Amino acid sequence: MNKSVSKLTFLAIAASLAGAVPSNALAQDAAPGGAATPDAQGKFGFMTPKGAFVPLPNQSPETAAAVPPAAAVARSGTLNITVRFQVLSNIPSTNKINCSLSLNVRGSDQGVSDYVYQTTSRFATVNSGKGTCTFVLKYLWILNVPAVDTVNFYISLYGNDANNSSISLTPNQPPSIPLPAQGATTPVVINAGGL
Repeated sequence: MNKSVSKLTFLAIAASLAGAVPSNALAQDAAPGGAATPDAQGKFGFMTPKGAFVPLPNQSPETAAAVPPAAAVARSGTLNITVRFQVLSNIPSTNKINCSLSLNVRGSDQGVSDYVYQTTSRFATVNSGKGTCTFVLKYLWILNVPAVDTVNFYISLYGNDANNSSISLTPNQPPSIPLPAQGATTPVVINAGGL
């Protein structure tokens, strides 16, 4: 399968989630030769590069019949995240401190749920024993239950002390925030304690 067919398959899945393409279009075989083989049970899934249909997990016929499909919506915006901490360890100013940020968006309503995961890392800026990590995350999430979704953050800080021993800090999970409004730029400040 060439890249343009793979790209078209991806676009068909994204468009279907947004409601622009009938769900049975997802199950069509995009293999060379043009054979169209819809999934007999109407399951959502994706095409492998070799043209095989792979259903998404947790879609038994009973589950699909019991839970009506949610109308997925796209939610985009920007999170401006600032992580603040104090350097309490013997970390020389010449050693870099790495900030690792993971976040997930999750929620569940009447058997329909969301789970989105993102992770990134940066080196901290440290002045007079005070450290800051700044993340600007532009996002586009396809969500089923945005009214109940929350954004949850996880932080880890790593550095090496004067003896080149690794020091890490994984603070308690910061409070989650409600899902930001469509198109919003949302500031988030996380105080991570001391490293």
